[in-house]
Amino acid sequence: IQRRFTNNTGQTLSRLRFRVVDITTLNSPGYTAGGAQADVRFLTSNGSSRAPAPLPVGVTLIGIAIDQPPTQQLGAALNSSGTVTLTGGTLAPGATVDLQFLLGVVQGGSFRYIVNVEALPAPAGFAAPTKAQTTKGGRTAKQ
Repeated sequence: IQRRFTNNTGQTLSRLRFRVVDITTLNSPGYTAGGAQADVRFLTSNGSSRAPAPLPVGVTLIGIAIDQPPTQQLGAALNSSGTVTLTGGTLAPGATVDLQFLLGVVQGGSFRYIVNVEALPAPAGFAAPTKAQTTKGGRTAKQ
């Protein structure tokens, strides 16, 4: 699943996390083995260098990594979360990021997959290091 996220918060963001608040999976309400409801799992995505429709051709998709622990051997389900590593470390107000959600299908059928966005604002005065900067002892310093 490909989606474009736009930062409409008015603040620079340092982290994006997506929490699964509803998903059809094994033993979820309405699930019956061999029934019409799908059994899907949230998986870590590595992203893609080519976005299919509806996003414009040539857009690079950023993957979402499942937060662990605990280890999610079969894929993640209800109340799991996945984090995006933002290019440059931040997402400015009004900026967009193109994301790729990956679902593993254990059993086909009708499904629900609903996530909430959790965004962490960057600390006041935070600026992502440039190529001319390096980190020393937890502080950003010019070389």
